[in-house]
Amino acid sequence: MRKSICLVAFVLIGLGLSGQTSPIMYLAEVPRYSGNPCSITDADTANIRIWREAMSVFMDSLSADISRRTEALDSFMEEHEDQIRENSLTKLGYSEVDARRLKNADKMTDTEKEEIANAMLMEQMNMDINDFKKLSKMDTASQKDGLRDTVP
Repeated sequence: MRKSICLVAFVLIGLGLSGQTSPIMYLAEVPRYSGNPCSITDADTANIRIWREAMSVFMDSLSADISRRTEALDSFMEEHEDQIRENSLTKLGYSEVDARRLKNADKMTDTEKEEIANAMLMEQMNMDINDFKKLSKMDTASQKDGLRDTVP
């Protein structure tokens, strides 16, 4: 399942990159001023008007491309929201099963939530939820001593 998702993602990214406009391509499209920009005289007003019109066309096309990309990104994020949430939870240390269960955390009971939190604490910090609660009530010096005693 994971391999097939990765394969599809790579194919989609590859297809997307082939049709994208790079920043260098955008810079190449920026209209150049035909006169001397360091010394503008009254005779250059026509050149300035032409350049401003070309720049306006360029900015309109750039804004349209930005809007198109933003809409595509928003729709992608909406379509893959569950997968993104699940991946984030697994990176935080939850198992895939727990991550799937936590998708519906608002429907879970407090004891189920505490079981998942306890399992994660045991796995990552080698302490259970009760030790963690005791540790949170101690002052800083006692916390250091308590941690020194629990760490192998």
